Amino acid sequence: SKFFNILCAPGSVVVNDFYALPGTVRDHVCIIKDDLSNLAACLLSAIDLSSPESVNARREIVRAKHSWRSCIAQVIHFFDPK
Repeated sequence: SKFFNILCAPGSVVVNDFYALPGTVRDHVCIIKDDLSNLAACLLSAIDLSSPESVNARREIVRAKHSWRSCIAQVIHFFDPK
C-alpha cells in the first residue's frame, strides 16, 4: 500500500489518527489531531523522527510486520504451527 511505501521513505511521517493505523508504527510517526491542536509539537518531533536511526527503525518494523513476506509467513504459521 502507499502508506507502507511512505513509511519506508526518508524523513518523518505525519498522519492523522485513522482507524487502521498499525500500533506497531505509532511510536515512529507523528500523529496529528483532527483539530491540529498538536501541530507545533508534531513539527518539533518531526525533526527527531527524520533522523537516520528513526527512519531505519521504522523501515525494519515495516519489513518485519507489514511486508508480503511477513504476511505470508503468518498465514503459513496459522495453518502449520510447528
